[in-house]
Amino acid sequence: LKKVIRKSTMSIVIDQKSYGTLVNEGFPNIAYVANPLAFDTEQKAREFIGWPNHRQPGRLIYVGHLIKAKGVFELVEACAKVPDINELILIGPYEEAIKNELIKLANFRSDAKWLSFTGAVPIDQVLEHMLHSPVLALPSYTEGFPMVIIEAMAMGCAIVATDVGAIPEMLAIGTKSPCGICIPSKNTEKLHEAILKLTANPHETERFGKKGMDRVLKNYTIEKVFGQYKTVWEKALHLTTNANSQFNSAI
Repeated sequence: LKKVIRKSTMSIVIDQKSYGTLVNEGFPNIAYVANPLAFDTEQKAREFIGWPNHRQPGRLIYVGHLIKAKGVFELVEACAKVPDINELILIGPYEEAIKNELIKLANFRSDAKWLSFTGAVPIDQVLEHMLHSPVLALPSYTEGFPMVIIEAMAMGCAIVATDVGAIPEMLAIGTKSPCGICIPSKNTEKLHEAILKLTANPHETERFGKKGMDRVLKNYTIEKVFGQYKTVWEKALHLTTNANSQFNSAI
């Protein structure tokens, strides 16, 4: 990684932790720019502002591949202990063996009738699920900058997610206006506590959702992020021009 960065005029990272680490290593050519929300999703979020609240209490969704590293086993186990979770919808591709294991876990309560699987669905259907769900959970073991987080925030969901990758800064954890709850990865008990807290406090859940939407539309739009990219490209062009001038002068 260091070798690649040294050969680059500018290198862009998508989370503050990586940015801080590389700057502390002495690299002057590092820029931090987050990934932007898709324009169509942004438009849908702006249209949603002012809509009546159609979210269904007791519903929680997950979006992503259904694999162990995404924390789906911990999620099902945690939700099985929360009677107020009427429906956990797992959205994304899965293998039958994984599905069967998850159903066995869910049988702890109500014969797993509260657990459902959609398989892979188009993005417009994913966004509709988000619009009707108070909470999205992403208990992954590792992530970079998961787009599903800002998509769910844009749709007004409160977020429960692990404190990996860029997620804490995406959710403004540690500030006066967090947009959800971060927990350690692979910790079913902390996940259970976070889900229980949100289901027991619908007004707080709604506040998280509204703050998330505001944060995304302020910080993660294409207009905002592309402006930051433009600044990086201009700096790279300036550095390249200066380097070429110095090289020509030396010749």
